[in-house]
Amino acid sequence: ITSKIGEGGMGTVYLADDLMLDRQVAIKVLHPRLVQDEMLMERFKNEAKTLARLNHPNITTLYSLVQHGTSLCMVLEYVDGTTLEGLLSKHGALPPELAANLASQVLDGLHYAHNKDIIHRDIKPANLMVTHDGKVKIMDFGIARVMGSSRSTRVGTAIGTLEYMSPEQIRSEEVTPKSDIYSLGIVLYEMLSGQVPFKGVSEFNLMQSQINLKPTPLRTSLPNIPDALNNAVL
Repeated sequence: ITSKIGEGGMGTVYLADDLMLDRQVAIKVLHPRLVQDEMLMERFKNEAKTLARLNHPNITTLYSLVQHGTSLCMVLEYVDGTTLEGLLSKHGALPPELAANLASQVLDGLHYAHNKDIIHRDIKPANLMVTHDGKVKIMDFGIARVMGSSRSTRVGTAIGTLEYMSPEQIRSEEVTPKSDIYSLGIVLYEMLSGQVPFKGVSEFNLMQSQINLKPTPLRTSLPNIPDALNNAVL
């Protein structure tokens, strides 16, 4: 292990050198306090099993799942770049050609995953890595759902990130591939305008907006946006 490169609710991600194969990898390790939680351990394993089914240029590759003491570690492809969230935070709105290109790459990865019956359920800028040469990698399938499997979350529990969540996810209804497409639509809207289409002073207001309101057309703030792109986002 050479350095820590990220930390989330479930674990820490480290940059490491694979000494056997002479390559850099990312290692995702569960937080020690979560190891005793059987449900979270199962979720971590499910993420690994989900990733193991996916092999696509626009999806982070899983190399191995390793037992380390009482914990589990995912050995993943190291993506040298920045998250789309970091890119938007630094530069604000992106040129339409770049935004469309990035979104098209995400669509390619989602199309592949959906054909494997896997729904991501949490498409957002923080889960999209952009390499230095402009390639996009979808990350974090921690709450992904395999179509046809039993529901792993309690009925009435919304799963995802509110700003990017589809109305059916907010209602805790069955998700479909369209849920990921909706979330990507919000991401594309943010890439083009610099802000998400729906905001709220509270989570309740945000949920109501997501379910009941239509977004302000991009043409309002971007009069020169191509019709095809504006219509695709909506």
